[in-house]
Amino acid sequence: MRIAIGLGLAVVVVSGLLYWQIKRNGELSAVIDQHQATITQQNAIIQKERTATAKTNAQLAESRQAVQRLQRNEQVFNHDLEASADPCINSAIPADVAQRVQQFRDSNNGNNP
Repeated sequence: MRIAIGLGLAVVVVSGLLYWQIKRNGELSAVIDQHQATITQQNAIIQKERTATAKTNAQLAESRQAVQRLQRNEQVFNHDLEASADPCINSAIPADVAQRVQQFRDSNNGNNP
């Protein structure tokens, strides 16, 4: 009789422990699923940022190339201008002419002094 009670008690204890373990495994599985969803979401955000960064880098490279082209053109134009012996280009505008032009522009823009 004692053995039957002992076995019955052991079966109850083992059953309780198995139930607790199965329940705990289910809870852990839910936590793992939740963490996996978070990781997937964060990976998508990282990929989106990488794509945006690559696009920005490409735009910056295009802009850099455009600036370099403009700088080369400027150097060529400056060289051509300096090499020019045209008296019209190399002459200075007298100060009184520049002042009259500025007065004319101011009067037309409503900026009468």
